[in-house]
Amino acid sequence: MSFDVVALRDTLYSAAASDEKERTVRLNWEEIETSDIYLQILRAKVPGGWLVVALNPNDERASYAPSIGFYPDPNHTWNGSSLP
Repeated sequence: MSFDVVALRDTLYSAAASDEKERTVRLNWEEIETSDIYLQILRAKVPGGWLVVALNPNDERASYAPSIGFYPDPNHTWNGSSLP
């Protein structure tokens, strides 16, 4: 089972709005540079902080699942770097 990174980046979900027009909610994903060549980290600005996803886009094992976390940062001051 492979993980569709494009779907994760582009669209969270689509739903029919009350007026029957299709409404799409989008997350704008930013890639964070990492020293691990097998790891991809993405973040999206959400209310109260960041939604962070870590994944290996080249891993096609059925048991693979991305890790998703929330980083509280109400003012969105985190630049994506880790501390030294």
